[in-house]
Amino acid sequence: SVRVATRLITDLNNYLMDYVPNDKERLKFVIAAYNVGIAHVLDAIRLADKYGLDPQRWDDNVSKAILMKMNPRYYNDPVVRYGYCRGSETTAYVERITDFYESARRQIQA
Repeated sequence: SVRVATRLITDLNNYLMDYVPNDKERLKFVIAAYNVGIAHVLDAIRLADKYGLDPQRWDDNVSKAILMKMNPRYYNDPVVRYGYCRGSETTAYVERITDFYESARRQIQA
């Protein structure tokens, strides 16, 4: 299962390179896609772009757009292809994983 997860993360990273060129920023998108699926992340990127948010930044931009996919006004928007998703779970997951990563990185450097 570790091998499969590693391959999935690699594939998601490669796929998202065209959407999010910045490596550090793209990592948050990869984590989100690993959690909720690439289709919902792409929907959120399109929503962010449509509503004046930066489609290449997760924090306070695409993270807001994925939360919008919990509201019928937005998950029924024509740019959304895959409907409703529990965006609050995904944003919490991304935050939890990135916080853990930063904590571990600080401990390794110490």
